[in-house]
Amino acid sequence: MSNTVEKNLEQEVPTVDLVSQISQKIEFEMLVKKSYLKKGYSLRDLSKDANIHIYLLSAFINKKKGLRFNDFINQYRVDSCKELMKEGSALLVTLEALASMCGFSNRNTFISAFKKFTGITPSEYIRSISS
Repeated sequence: MSNTVEKNLEQEVPTVDLVSQISQKIEFEMLVKKSYLKKGYSLRDLSKDANIHIYLLSAFINKKKGLRFNDFINQYRVDSCKELMKEGSALLVTLEALASMCGFSNRNTFISAFKKFTGITPSEYIRSISS
């Protein structure tokens, strides 16, 4: 992250209240509207939807969440897939279809992200919850 963005974040997010507002807007987009389910959902899209300046949003995700945007969004997608798997929905569709339902644009990205956040592949996860 550039020094300019860090300075802007420090200057424009000086209060706990403003940080809290940003967090609430992001949570609304992710947990209520489930924006992460849209394929190709970008930082710019989230910035527009949450009405947060893009550089503030990026700095917030990087500094407060400790993630890059793609990992941030993929974490929600993986959690969504895990819920579908626990409900049994995953047994009725292919991994490609499950990936698509959770906002991933392809199977490989889905498998990589899933393994990154869970330590196991989607198939291994399904087997572990089935037994």
